[in-house]
Amino acid sequence: MELFNSVGWERYFVFPSNLRHLDLAGCFLMEEMVLNIARLKKLESLKLLVGFPFGRSESYCWDVTNVEFPALKYLGLFFVQIEEWKASEESFPVLEKLVISGCSDLKEIPPSFADIPTLRLIQLTNCIDSLGVSAMNIRRDIEENTGCDSFQVVIEK
Repeated sequence: MELFNSVGWERYFVFPSNLRHLDLAGCFLMEEMVLNIARLKKLESLKLLVGFPFGRSESYCWDVTNVEFPALKYLGLFFVQIEEWKASEESFPVLEKLVISGCSDLKEIPPSFADIPTLRLIQLTNCIDSLGVSAMNIRRDIEENTGCDSFQVVIEK
C-alpha cells in the first residue's frame, strides 16, 4: 500500500505531547495534520521540507487562520509548494524567526506577521521577488507601529 497516496494517511501521525522540535519532510500538511501539530503545546521549532499536494494540480492555500501554535518560536519552510498562505497574529503568537527557502510558488507572507510582537527575523533564500517585498512591508509596518528598528529581513538569492 502506498501510504502517502492513500486518503486520510495524515490522521495516523501521533506525536509525543512534550515534543519541542519537529522536522517533517516529504509530506503535505492537510488540515488534520496541521491540527495534530497545533496540539503540541510545547512545540518550539517546526521545519517543513519538500511538501507538495499529492495528486493535485490546483494551487494550494495553507490556511492556519484559526489554528494556534502557542509555543512556536521558529518556523522553517523549505521547498514547500504552497501558493497562498493565510494566518492571523494569533496563529504564531510567540514566533521569533521565520525562514523560507526555495518556495518558488509562495507570493506573500501573511501581512498579520507584522502584528506578532516577538518576531525578530524573516530570512528568505531563493524566493520570488514578491515574497521579499512582503517581508519588507512587514518590516516597515513593525517599525511604524512600534518604533522598533531591530527587526531584520535577510534576503539571499
